[in-house]
Amino acid sequence: MHKQDGRDNPPGNPYERPTPESKPEATPQQDKVSHNAQSGARDDESETTKLERDIKTGEKWLILVNALLLLTTIVIASIYYGQLTQMRKATEATSTAAKAADKAATTAENTFNLNKQYATDTLKEIRRQTKAQQDAAATSRASLESVQRAFVVAREPQTQPITVHSDSGDTTKWEINAVWENAGTTAARRMIQHFEAQILANEPDEGTFKGKIDMIDSAFVGPKVVQSGSPILRDNEFLDVKKRPLRDQQRFLWGWAAYDDVFPKTKIHITEFCYVLSSERQFSSGLIRMEFNNCHKHNCADEECEDYSSMVEMARRFRRKK
Repeated sequence: MHKQDGRDNPPGNPYERPTPESKPEATPQQDKVSHNAQSGARDDESETTKLERDIKTGEKWLILVNALLLLTTIVIASIYYGQLTQMRKATEATSTAAKAADKAATTAENTFNLNKQYATDTLKEIRRQTKAQQDAAATSRASLESVQRAFVVAREPQTQPITVHSDSGDTTKWEINAVWENAGTTAARRMIQHFEAQILANEPDEGTFKGKIDMIDSAFVGPKVVQSGSPILRDNEFLDVKKRPLRDQQRFLWGWAAYDDVFPKTKIHITEFCYVLSSERQFSSGLIRMEFNNCHKHNCADEECEDYSSMVEMARRFRRKK
């Protein structure tokens, strides 16, 4: 028996190609279906190819756009980085400038404080020197005024008996003069004076000492000049050595003078005196010499006088009245 290999044709030459089997002819309907199938396959293949191409094209554009976006981002980042760098530099420069300004301000403030302190110290020193100069000038002026100004002092009053003639007969009275001496080297200006003599139990009080304003005389006394005031007359009994005043009564002579010196803006000067008759001596020639003691008050000059302010005010009232 022959072994069968499943083929109808016996084995032949192994190097001989088998003869292709003939295909049966297709019918027109089969051709149409086959054509449609092939056409549909080609359309599907075309759509797929187109879709693949569109996808690839989209991918390319997407890659390009992403690349452009990346490039733009890099450019923007570079710009931002440059701006940040510039801002950092500007900030550092501003900080440096601020520190420099603060340092300059501190230096200026320190300099100002030093200048202020120097100016304050300088001003204090100028004021001190000015005050010292003013004090020196005032001292010099005071010294000059004290040496050169008028200085009116009261000397011992002059007393002399005189005969007064009248229709009823001759009578003897005492003429008493206050004597003023300007011991200074300049004139005493606008001098007003008052002089009085009375028998009193005690020293004259303040009102009696000042007297009435209409009893005040005015005078001008030159330097180194001795000048008498207006005389007053008293009865012979006032200084009669043979007649004593009543018990507990004494003979008082007093007066005062107010005057200006020649220097501008100086105060009114005041000189006061008060004497009490202590004894009388009559010489063989008939000359009588009176001896006086000082009262307890009213022998003074200027501010040494307790009533200086009131005396100055009275002198001003008299000048206004004149």
